[in-house]
Amino acid sequence: MVFVMDKPWLTTRARQWHECPPITWSSLHTRQATAPAEEQEQVNTVRVNCHPDSLEIIIKADLFEVGAPVDSDELRLGVEDNDYCRATTSSGAEYRILVGLVDCGTKQRMTEDTLVYTNMLIYSPVASPDGVVRMDDAVILIECHYDRKYSVSSSSLMPAWIPFMYDWRSETLSPVFYIGELLRIEASYTGLASGQGLLFIDSCVATLSPDTMSVPRYYFIENHGCLTDAKEEESNALFQPRTSASSLQLQLDAFLFHQDSRNSIFITCQLKATSEMWQTSPINKACNYVDSR
Repeated sequence: MVFVMDKPWLTTRARQWHECPPITWSSLHTRQATAPAEEQEQVNTVRVNCHPDSLEIIIKADLFEVGAPVDSDELRLGVEDNDYCRATTSSGAEYRILVGLVDCGTKQRMTEDTLVYTNMLIYSPVASPDGVVRMDDAVILIECHYDRKYSVSSSSLMPAWIPFMYDWRSETLSPVFYIGELLRIEASYTGLASGQGLLFIDSCVATLSPDTMSVPRYYFIENHGCLTDAKEEESNALFQPRTSASSLQLQLDAFLFHQDSRNSIFITCQLKATSEMWQTSPINKACNYVDSR
């Protein structure tokens, strides 16, 4: 049995931070409380800003444009009910939600030309003490689209994902790995800003097809940079000590999916370089687990 990395899929998802703004849109189809069920009204009161590592959603307080502002506590991103995903007041007339690209249940998928992040903005009105609600529930589709293919210039950041030999001194030329072997991989970026931002691997998922939402799938880096594969029994997964700001090395055991004869593994990772040199935070980290903890 062999473990095969299809190298193009490790390298094609590169972000051009400054010169290639993402395609973004949001839409809202809802019903006013007094409208017949079959009638729908298009309401353009939601704006989405797609940043390199986050989603920002601006919502007009008068969500339905009927002269009655909704409560910010009744708006949240995703189905999870937690305060982090709820709207906060940004001005008297607007609310705001700012979360990471993979937070609050945001799903990721790829097309031939774009990487798409999808979630739902949910409006769920709370009944008054008398049990009265004056608006229907509403679900708003939120999407951010990022180009996967474009021309780069000398001012762009160009990510790379390179498998190395056992001594970390030379690249391995073969994409084939055997069960029991260690994969040694270096993520890095180059460009004018090389070395000015600290590189992190935010997430990595292994699948049997280019679709990151396909089944089976295995997230071996999660939670903004934690190498969760290291929690497996007898795992050798770990991040190596840093040698530069613009690169990060990791190793993990080659693997296959149980009871599946396919041996070509697609690995899709989200890389980011922070502007704060050598600064780490809950959303910028490269954490190992010791004794599965």
